[in-house]
Amino acid sequence: MKEDLNILNPILTVNIEGISYKLQKSQRAIFVWEQVLDKSIFQLDNSDDIEKQYLFYQMLKCKNEDFKYDFEAFLDVVDEDKVIIDEITEAFTTITQIVQDHQEEDTVKKK
Repeated sequence: MKEDLNILNPILTVNIEGISYKLQKSQRAIFVWEQVLDKSIFQLDNSDDIEKQYLFYQMLKCKNEDFKYDFEAFLDVVDEDKVIIDEITEAFTTITQIVQDHQEEDTVKKK
C-alpha cells in the first residue's frame, strides 16, 4: 500500500543555486495555489508560465523547510538560470506521467 502512495506522489529533486530541494505534489501546495489564483487546479493553464511557476514554487515551499525564497526571489532565480525551470518542468512532466500511468493501470484492472 505504501508503494502505491509513493508511485502516485513521487519525490523528485530540483537544484537551485547549488542546493537540492524536494519537489513533490502536496494537498497543501494545491490548496494555496487554488486560494491565491481563485481557481481549481484542474483549470491550470499549461501555457501560462506564471501559473506553472507559482505551482512549482508552492510545491517547493511546502516540502522544504529550508526553502528561503519568497515568490519574487524565486522568479529572480528562475530569470537568472533557465535550467531551473527546465528541471522543474521535466520533474512536473514526470509526476504527471506517473500519475496518468497509474490511473490507466487502475482502469485496466477494473475492467
